[in-house]
Amino acid sequence: SSYPSAHGTSRGGEGRGGTSGSSGTHRESRSSENTSYTSKQHIDKSVDFRKSKDYENALKSCDEALKADPKYLDGWNEKAAIFIDKAEYKRAIEYCDIAIIIDPKYFYAYNNKAIALRMLEDYENALKSCDEALKINPQYSDARNEKNNILKGFYLHL
Repeated sequence: SSYPSAHGTSRGGEGRGGTSGSSGTHRESRSSENTSYTSKQHIDKSVDFRKSKDYENALKSCDEALKADPKYLDGWNEKAAIFIDKAEYKRAIEYCDIAIIIDPKYFYAYNNKAIALRMLEDYENALKSCDEALKINPQYSDARNEKNNILKGFYLHL
């Protein structure tokens, strides 16, 4: 499945990678056991709101999902994606870090963190975050694409 926009959520066909611009959350069964169908529905709604740039309602839907299940990784990753889309990269990184604390193997959060760090022109830490995603999942094409974006950004700023 592919993501609705550049950083992570499995819906639509725009690809998952870290091109520029918008973000996403992936949607696989990588949430805690008690994640309800309702939490997943809230994140689906959040993704739709985010894609139409309705960030206020996207955040409300995200918060509803996280209220139902505070350890719902896709909820934290979607929240990060919203803040990447809003160009609030430091807040996005905070939400990525929460997901990583909950599950250090949640490679999608490392990729979104890499995108936010790249946008802040912190290329060294962006590469580290990307490499972490690829160490966990070497087949994750979004992280490979993001690594190329980071390297391009780095070399353009030399």
